[in-house]
Amino acid sequence: MKCLKCSEPIIIKKTFKNIFKTEYKALCNRCERKSIYNFYYEVIPINGGLIHHYYLKPKLISAEPQIDMFLLEKFFKIALFKKLPMLYFDSFTEEIYNLLDTFNIGDLLIITIN
Repeated sequence: MKCLKCSEPIIIKKTFKNIFKTEYKALCNRCERKSIYNFYYEVIPINGGLIHHYYLKPKLISAEPQIDMFLLEKFFKIALFKKLPMLYFDSFTEEIYNLLDTFNIGDLLIITIN
């Protein structure tokens, strides 16, 4: 495998514990550290539940959606672990909040960038 940014080969260590697991990495460790997101977390109450809001501040904005998909993987795992529906917005405005407040959905996980 090669890194999508720098085209350096990606070497994944195999041991007896993970020999049969298939692991795919899009970025090498160096590029992943450069592109990692800083995020803020807040909980917002709504009608019938809570909004778990992750506000991301990327250090390096890339135009490649494949890279963003792998950087957001930990948030996908949180949504699966907590069994929450996840929504992804460019910005979280009061209009979106009022719309989500009218529905009786329960808990939500929302990710925004701006």
